[in-house]
Amino acid sequence: MNTFSIIWSDKSKSQLSKLPHSIANAIYSKVGALSSNPYNKNVKKLRGVKCFRLRVGDYRVIFDIEKNELQILYQTN
Repeated sequence: MNTFSIIWSDKSKSQLSKLPHSIANAIYSKVGALSSNPYNKNVKKLRGVKCFRLRVGDYRVIFDIEKNELQILYQTN
């Protein structure tokens, strides 16, 4: 089984640090679960770009998958 490394961009780290602690923990937990399977039912491919999104409550985590790395780009709400 492949394990994917999770790489947080500077922008995503900054955005995560500004969120309430409970929301940031939920996002961190859901993203961590993607390391074993980033293609689960909660992940959607975005149209027109090569990125994916994961919904965590009212937030969307935008990320890219390259080789064995998940590159977390940013969060939106």
